[in-house]
This record gives sequence, C-alpha cells and structure tokens, in this order.
Amino acid sequence: MPFYAVFCSFAGYLTLNMKKCLFLFGLFVIGGGLVSCTRTDVNKKLLKQVESCVEVYPDSAMRLINLIEYPEHLHGKERADYALLMAQTLDKNYLDSLQSDSLIKIAVDYYKSNNDFLKAGRAYYYYGKVMVAEDKLSEAMQAYLEALDLLKKTNEYKLQGLVFEHIGYLNSVQGVYDFSIDNYQKSIHYYELAGDSIGMVFGCRNIARGYLAKQHNDSARWYVNKGLALLPDTTNQIRVSLLQLLGLIAKEEKQYSQAIDHIVAAIKLNKNVKNESRYYLSLGRIYMDIGEFALAEECFMHCICTNDIIISSGAYSYLCLLKKEERDYQQALCYKEKSDSILNIVSNDKLRSQLLTLQKKYETDKLVMENRQVRLEKANQTYFYSFLVLLVIGLSIYFIKLYRKKNLRNIEALKRNEKIIEGVYLQDYRVRTVGKAGA
Repeated sequence: MPFYAVFCSFAGYLTLNMKKCLFLFGLFVIGGGLVSCTRTDVNKKLLKQVESCVEVYPDSAMRLINLIEYPEHLHGKERADYALLMAQTLDKNYLDSLQSDSLIKIAVDYYKSNNDFLKAGRAYYYYGKVMVAEDKLSEAMQAYLEALDLLKKTNEYKLQGLVFEHIGYLNSVQGVYDFSIDNYQKSIHYYELAGDSIGMVFGCRNIARGYLAKQHNDSARWYVNKGLALLPDTTNQIRVSLLQLLGLIAKEEKQYSQAIDHIVAAIKLNKNVKNESRYYLSLGRIYMDIGEFALAEECFMHCICTNDIIISSGAYSYLCLLKKEERDYQQALCYKEKSDSILNIVSNDKLRSQLLTLQKKYETDKLVMENRQVRLEKANQTYFYSFLVLLVIGLSIYFIKLYRKKNLRNIEALKRNEKIIEGVYLQDYRVRTVGKAGA
C-alpha cells in the first residue's frame, strides 16, 4: 500500500511536470513563430522603404538596407527584392566596385521566371553594369539586349533610355560609332517619352562625341548646342562636358583661341575633382598644337597622378611627344616607358567582332522568333477557319440527314395512310357489293 501511494505520487509528479514542459514548449514554439513573423514583417517594411527612396535619397537607402538582419535567410520574392535593391543602392552611391554578379543573378532568375518584366529588365540592366565593371563586355551587351527585350513590354521609358545609352557606350568604346550614335538617338527618344530633359542632354552629348570621333564637326556642334539649349541651369555639371566638346571641335577646326576659352571655362565650372584631369589633358593638347610647350607640360602634369589609367597613360604619351619636340630624347624615352607600363595597348578587333556578332545574332534570333510567331498565328488562323468550315459542313450534313430522315418518315406515313385508305375503300366496296348481291 505504501509502495502504491509512492508510485501514484511519483506518477502525479511526472504528469504535472510533463504538462509544464509541454506548456513551456508550446510557448517557445509560439514565441519563435512570432519572432520569425515579426522579423519577416520588418524586412518587408525595410525593403519597401528602400524601394521608395533609393532613386532620390540613395544614402538613406543604403542605411536602411543595411538594417536588414541575416539577408542570406531571405527567400523567394524578398530575396530577389533584396538582391535588386542592393545592386540599385550600390549603383546610386557610386559603389559599383562592391557589386556582386551572383547576387544580382538571383534577382534576374527570379523575376524572369515569374514574368515580372519590369523588375527582370531592371535586374538585367544592373547585371550588365556589373559585367562592364568586370570588363566582360560581351556578357554586358547580352544582358542589355535581354533588358530591352523585357522592358519593351512595359512603359518604363527612362530605364529603356538608360539601357540604350549603355549599349551606345559599349559600341563607342569599340569604335563602332554609327551603331553608338543610333543607340544614343534611341536613348533620347525614350528620355523624351519619360519627360527626362537631363537624360536628353546626356544623349545629345554622347551623339556629339560620336560625330566628333567621325570628324563630322558640324553635326557634333549641332548636338552640343541642342544639349545646351535643353539645359537652362548654367551650373549643371553636364554643361562642363558640353563646353569641353565645343573646345575640342574648335581645336579640330584650328580655332585655338576659342578652343582654349571653352576648355578653361569648363575647368572653372567643374566641381568634380575626378574629371579635372580629363579637361587638363584636352587643354594640354591644344597648347601643344600652338607650340606652348611649357603650358602644355603644366597641364599634363595635372593628369599623371589620376586614378584613370587611360588619362594618365595618355598624359605620359603626350609628355613623350612634347619632349621629342624639345629634342630631350632621354626624357621622352622615360615618359614612353611609363606610358607603356601603365597601359598595355591591345587590339580590340576580336572583342569588337564578338559584340557585333552578338548583336547580329540577337537581331537574327529575334527576326526568326517573330517569323515563327507570324507563322504560328497564321497556322492558328488556318486551323480556326478550317475548324469553322468543317463545323459548317458537319452541321449541314447533319441537318440534311435529319431532313431526309424526316422526309422518309413522312413518306412512310403517307404510304401507310394510303394503304389504310385503300383498305377502307376496299372494305367499303366489298360491303356494297355484298349488299347488292343480297338485294
């Protein structure tokens, strides 16, 4: 009996503690679920806030997106949104060196598989920019063309203008100026549809650069003046590059005084230290043309410490030419070696061919797809009309058979009626005959 009491007491104790454990476990599960849901809701809210301010306040967007905890735990749409917004935020904050091709590829794959044409096009655009940063120009061109194919199904005109602008850049760096000018003209068209006058100014500047490279100075000047006319704000920094272009056009036409005035005005208006070396390089070249070697050397010395390897290499190359003019061959050789060590000049013919081949292949594939679609639509129309004809024929045959069947039934009924009438007449005749015989 005492043993039984102890056993019951122990069992009651276990039951009570088991209930407590289950209660605590339930609280833990519910609490964990609430924390998880709360974190998910917070992340969604942060992503929406980033999306709303990234274009206008990119620094605020950067602070907000960094508040997202454990982004690697995001899934589905939230993960794709995070990848796209991170790429967009880094781009707007000029931190392209921190971009990740694997991250933006997450957004590309998700949005494309879910037929979100706008976000898929935007993701391809940023993927193209990442490829340019990695010097993978063929992949960049393919990404931009994919972006255009998706964005043409939307009304996002500004983004389409940006994509055409970047395609134009890829063609221009390969010296395919006719293609690049066409791309830039399309970018102006889409910027105009978007009501983006600054984008149109950039397009005019880019076209002017293309015409200047082709030595079509009148066309280049026309687009520069069009850009200036679209830019009433005289303090806007794009005005600096337009003034530089006017200086380069004047230099090509040997109007050196005007050229110097334009470049000096550009340098005075410029507020971007990174671009300063580019304008000094242009000014130094003008001074070299008029034999002002001391002033030219001073301008080139402004350029040799820049982080832009093309400009620094160009500055050393011009210093080499300058010292040759001064017959200081030892110093000229020194500058030549420095120029070659900074920039190894490689022929771009192969890469240019790849880009043109890719564009032609894309246009060919697009034409094939369009022809296939037209043939498919025609085949569908043929099948539809064939079905209608067969349906009409089938219905006609059915109603004809039905009509014939009905007529046959009527004829048979008439024959039966005639037989009945004949039988009645025959019976009546027999009755009358028998009556007459009896009489």
